[in-house]
Amino acid sequence: MAAKARIIKCTGSPYEIGFSHGSSASDEIHGNIGLYADFFQDRAKINWEQARERASAYIPLLSAKYPEILEEMKGIADGAGKGLSMEDILTLNARSELGLTNFADGCTCISQQGPEGRIFLAQNWDWLVVHLVVLHIIPSDSSLQMQFMCEAGLVGKIGLNSAGVGTLLNGILAGAQSQDKFPIHVLLRRILQFASTFDEALAIVEEYGLASTCNIMIADANGKAGSIECSPHGSTVIPPRGETFPGELVCPVG
Repeated sequence: MAAKARIIKCTGSPYEIGFSHGSSASDEIHGNIGLYADFFQDRAKINWEQARERASAYIPLLSAKYPEILEEMKGIADGAGKGLSMEDILTLNARSELGLTNFADGCTCISQQGPEGRIFLAQNWDWLVVHLVVLHIIPSDSSLQMQFMCEAGLVGKIGLNSAGVGTLLNGILAGAQSQDKFPIHVLLRRILQFASTFDEALAIVEEYGLASTCNIMIADANGKAGSIECSPHGSTVIPPRGETFPGELVCPVG
């Protein structure tokens, strides 16, 4: 992990948010592309061009269901410069879908209810030595403000939004893939941008699904928290010890 992560404030339209991110973290983004190019070659036996071709398969889905995130990725690419394209940034954001089919590694997350019902979320970073940033995003539309830590060039990950919804992530080794569901980091961004409660976050998981396998831990300001085992075939909620949620199976396997 990098020694420190700079906080980058991004405001405005999706493209403007992306451009601020890209121009402020250009060196880090290019560094991450080099790191993940080596990672894909080592673990998935594909080069960057092949990875970009595979990642581009998500463009039709995102164009139809989340076009503003592609605009943000274009802004990141333009801001980072040196010939980067939106497809390069999309490839970074699909790094789990491209790399975790052949690589067993990930993080550890915990959620704990403290005094007066407050929820605490925490995790370690058990992953590659990458270039990290903390993005503070203030959209110009009515969606929520967000602050999250991620690899430079990614659009979502581990963080908190202005409604008090927090997200954590564990990577999981699995071969299951789907080009009809959202890449993990895009789905995490969707939650941070639009979910005001745990239940709203869960509804986003149900609506858009996950393109590969992971564990996401979510909590809200009302004290509701849960761990979600996610795969392209379905997602199941594991409530905190001693609690049960109605309808714990989110997406039926099929």
